[in-house]
Amino acid sequence: MKADLLVRLEPPVTMVTRVIEQIERLIRDGSLAPGDKLPAERSFGEKLGVSRTVLREALSALAGKGLIQQLRSGGYAVAIAEQGAESKGFADPQSVHDARRLIEIEMAAVAAIRRSEADLQQMEGTIGKMRKALESHSGDAFARAYTEFHTYLSESTQNPVLSTVLETVFGMAVPTWREQAAAESLQRTIRHHEMILRALMRKDATQARIAMKIHLDDLTAAPRSST
Repeated sequence: MKADLLVRLEPPVTMVTRVIEQIERLIRDGSLAPGDKLPAERSFGEKLGVSRTVLREALSALAGKGLIQQLRSGGYAVAIAEQGAESKGFADPQSVHDARRLIEIEMAAVAAIRRSEADLQQMEGTIGKMRKALESHSGDAFARAYTEFHTYLSESTQNPVLSTVLETVFGMAVPTWREQAAAESLQRTIRHHEMILRALMRKDATQARIAMKIHLDDLTAAPRSST
């Protein structure tokens, strides 16, 4: 068994999300420097291979994160960060974890009451994906399955606001938070998600709350490194 795997929290992979990540990479690697004006929508969309509608959604999200600014003359430019200030788009690992605790523990309880059979099947499928990823030593695949589980969990609350909030929290962690986890830790993560799923199957809100808290507390104890 490989000693450790690189696990990254990722938001659900939609076309808009892919474009956001592409532009974020251009900013991080210096291809787009602070103050640079972004290309016109039509040419930028063609370069990225997406429609103008998708590009506009991505640009709006990046502006909301503070990574780009809308210009009075039209279009967008890469934001110029204040001296000594962290990028507004991302949060430190502890802030992300604190937000997850505030949101997901109660979210699990609500999901236990409102979930459908289809929701349970989707979450069960993601646990299977986690097992396969662990066996194949694929940290990225494990991360995708992990994120899918929590996405389906949020959707099972039947509250779109919760889903959006959780996606935002996970998205703020993507460029800044990577977790170096031993195989044993990933096995525990799978067991925790099985516990959460069993509580949801029984519609036991109290146990769902407890299982999620156990999982998030374990993440606090796991070694982390920022990139």
